Amino acid sequence: MAWLVERKATDEDKDALEKAARRFADRHEIAIDLNESFTSQVENELAYRLDGYYPADWERTYWKQIKRLWLGCVRRALHSKDAEGIAWDTVGCSE
Repeated sequence: MAWLVERKATDEDKDALEKAARRFADRHEIAIDLNESFTSQVENELAYRLDGYYPADWERTYWKQIKRLWLGCVRRALHSKDAEGIAWDTVGCSE
């Protein structure tokens, strides 16, 4: 899988994404540790819920919907219609 770079991530982008992740975690009752990156914790929780174990069908549907909502939050925070996050100090999406 490749990472398609849209632009270089600024400090404002990183701060906006962290704030969005904190609000998202609070809204959807995702447990977070206040000493670590909120963004990575939300991403890890979603990855675990979708790929880390075998959820029931209704649960998988629920977490897929939450993942779609999360991508919307990321795109709004980064002001980009295609962004999936920040990696290697760039804003972009996976191919």
